[in-house]
Amino acid sequence: MKPFYITTPIYYVNAQPHIGHIYSTLIADVIKRYNYLIKKNTYFLTGTDEHGLKIAQASEKQNLRPKEFTDNISNIFKQNFQKMGFNYDRFIRTTDEDHIKEVKKMWNIMYSKGDIYLGEYTGWYSISDETFVPDNMVIDGVDLKTNEYCKIYKETNNKVERITEKNYMFRLSKYQNKIKEYISKKNFIIPEFRQNEIIRFLETDINDLSVSRKKSITNWGIEVPNDPEHIIYVWLDALTNYKTATIMNENIFPADIHVVGKDILKFHAIYWIGFLISCELPLPLKILSHGWWLNDGIKMSKSLNNVVEPIEMIEKYGLDEFRYFLLRESSFENDGNFTESRIKTVISELANTIGNLACRCLCKKLNPSEYLTNKFTLNEEIDINLINELNITIKKTKEYMEIPDIQNYINTIYHFSQEVNKYITNTEPWVLIKKDIKRFEQVRYNMYESLRIINLLLSPILIEKTKIIFSHLQINLDESKLEYGYFTDKHKIKTEIQPLFNKN
Repeated sequence: MKPFYITTPIYYVNAQPHIGHIYSTLIADVIKRYNYLIKKNTYFLTGTDEHGLKIAQASEKQNLRPKEFTDNISNIFKQNFQKMGFNYDRFIRTTDEDHIKEVKKMWNIMYSKGDIYLGEYTGWYSISDETFVPDNMVIDGVDLKTNEYCKIYKETNNKVERITEKNYMFRLSKYQNKIKEYISKKNFIIPEFRQNEIIRFLETDINDLSVSRKKSITNWGIEVPNDPEHIIYVWLDALTNYKTATIMNENIFPADIHVVGKDILKFHAIYWIGFLISCELPLPLKILSHGWWLNDGIKMSKSLNNVVEPIEMIEKYGLDEFRYFLLRESSFENDGNFTESRIKTVISELANTIGNLACRCLCKKLNPSEYLTNKFTLNEEIDINLINELNITIKKTKEYMEIPDIQNYINTIYHFSQEVNKYITNTEPWVLIKKDIKRFEQVRYNMYESLRIINLLLSPILIEKTKIIFSHLQINLDESKLEYGYFTDKHKIKTEIQPLFNKN
């Protein structure tokens, strides 16, 4: 069976990682970990994009050769990803030898079909975005670096320049209708309004795409086969990484889902699909396009000195807390907004629901023998309602992860956690233990089964705290199942768990 193949963008190494890079990779990491829960084999790809003019310029400023510069920044990405606990299968670099070979292979296929030809491009170009910008996306604006009035790219507010170059061109217009037809299929791009934006763009005439740059402009990139005066355009180079990673196991391709930021959706939904159609390769099944992360309502920028550093946040608030905040706070439809006050509020929410539930279930006075029993029949309405809620939670979270919609996935778990806390309050197990031990054992079993399911569902997000709860429940993540009734008779429980979250 084909593994579930999930990718992130490969991140441009002209600067160090920030929470925008972390967010895309976190989404993919959570989906992979959830798939592990449901026993679905998954291949998770991430990495760095290391060619192009911006990289050459950035390395020159530091008096480094481009490869030295990219080695340094790529390693910083890996360190950040390790700190975040990302469980990827490959970290790919566009300077990898197998990738360079695959890019040339795809180029040769498209060139042999006449889909790549030598032509001339006249138009706007954004160095910051490494992209050619159509006229209708260029507006008057201000260069954030120099405060000078200039023409800017409407989507990113980056400066554009008017250029004329003899480049190799890809016949994107030839495949315009086929691309539109494929994209128009239901739920190809999540969220739906971004799919509609791409379709509207494809309803206008689109130009052929420049896919090379002259070496006289920059020589940092993959050389065009049979033409040493040109290098391959960075986006054709970068997008091919999704194919490179599957060379050793072609059964993995195509991607089941590409996770990308909204600013690079066009490249994945139009250019990548066009390249694949030209090469007669299978097309991806879904693209998830999320918004940006803002800092107190303002887009993050090095020039504004408002970039949020992931490692700093982990050290300040904790790994699980930071992971949970990023996923809880941002929907895919909107931009996320980072504020110190909000992350503290979200951590308090965690402490008051999940943390409180764990402490209530695992307190010593409710576990005098530390053993569970499953020797009872569910006949109380309050118990039946709880188990119904448990089953609904399992079903809903599965549906949300299939979309995927991680924010509502978390909302569903949060709601059930509140219901379990209400169940404990209403059944009063601390009273039952003194009055009706048989009824107490029923209630306690339901508490632990609920905690176990909540913990399983949160394990793709809270990768450290859930291990602590599992150790107290004396169970293994690999063995536990997403269904009620896992605990056997005389299962031993370890009590007196310490508070999991700091509310400060």
